[in-house]
Amino acid sequence: MMPDYGVRDVVLYVAKKLRCFYSVSKLTSIVFLAQYDVERRNVYEYRCGGRPLARAEFCVWSSGPISDEVRGVLESERLSDYMGHLLHTYLRAEGFSLTTREVCI
Repeated sequence: MMPDYGVRDVVLYVAKKLRCFYSVSKLTSIVFLAQYDVERRNVYEYRCGGRPLARAEFCVWSSGPISDEVRGVLESERLSDYMGHLLHTYLRAEGFSLTTREVCI
């Protein structure tokens, strides 16, 4: 019998194994690559128990894959705050200054 798991389990497992990641898009790309393999013009989907391996739905844009489910896990687990902290620490260590700007559209 296959273990039952969800998107949250996959995202937290990947985040734990990586130990650090610097953006939602990087983590989303890694979770995407756990589910899909792209070889030239062929895309292969990995499945476990008849379901997609990462259990997430993705939209693929020219800038990379996006998933509302992956983003939702990051926000609900407050990993986005941790990522922001890592990014600020990295930028400071590399000699960059980081300024935030509020943009209203």
